[in-house]
Amino acid sequence: MLFQVSRLVKYVMKYRAMTESRGYLYAFLCSILSALMIVLIKWVQVELPTLSVLFLALSAAALVLTVLIAFHGGLGTLKRQSRRGWAWLAGVSALTFFAYWTLFKAVDLLDPTVASFLGRTETLVTILFGMVFLGERLSRRELGGGALVIAGVVVIRYVGGMEVSRGFLICLAAALCWGLSEGMAKIAVRHMEPLVITWGRCLFLAPVFFLTASASPEGLVLPSSAPLWAGVLSIALVGPVLGRYSYMKALSLIPVSKAALINQLQPVWVAVMACLLLKTLPSVREFAGGLMIIAGCMILVRRR
Repeated sequence: MLFQVSRLVKYVMKYRAMTESRGYLYAFLCSILSALMIVLIKWVQVELPTLSVLFLALSAAALVLTVLIAFHGGLGTLKRQSRRGWAWLAGVSALTFFAYWTLFKAVDLLDPTVASFLGRTETLVTILFGMVFLGERLSRRELGGGALVIAGVVVIRYVGGMEVSRGFLICLAAALCWGLSEGMAKIAVRHMEPLVITWGRCLFLAPVFFLTASASPEGLVLPSSAPLWAGVLSIALVGPVLGRYSYMKALSLIPVSKAALINQLQPVWVAVMACLLLKTLPSVREFAGGLMIIAGCMILVRRR
């Protein structure tokens, strides 16, 4: 009897380790796909306003995900999701829109690099949300790796001083919205399938960004060439479809605090891809920060 119990415990521990390993892999994949999306947006932004790019990409992503939902079970898949899951999805989508909106406002008022650095404080919000509301805990080793990751992001992103200004406060509000939305996504994934969450988020955001882009000074601008259309469709696939689905899968397998820290590899991949695709070389500061991020993530996943 004791032998059987021992074997069962070992099997459960092994299954849990394999599950966490898959979660880390999904988080790594998300960081790579998100970085590729940023590089593609940077390329497309030369001719298209950001709001128009977001509307077109989210609309294309919603269409692709609708097809996937249809093959995955159609209405039957949607009906078996819980009401609580739909409620959390609505909250995640609303917070995501406010996060985008406040971030764009902050970029208009601050240096983009400083805005990007302040935006990374979303990671701290996400970790605190996981600890306070979800009961997640990090070991001392994981806390050390997380601190090294955040320090690396600071080294890459931060230039110049900060001042308490309207832009500063708006940027912190954006980070708060991002962090809360990711924490709520962790709760949503407990009640709803990752594919449905990914689909619902795009379906909510696409019409909202249509109205926002139409009301902006630039108006809604459509791509004027086939390469631009290809760029927008690529953004839709690697970002809202594959990237977001990977992150939702990661949240279903590992704590949101760990997924958020692993996702901080994104600036490293952005630097690598920008070097390869846009022919821009990272500075010594960016290279040093990238090494710190990689080292911190290696500490986090050393036993996985």
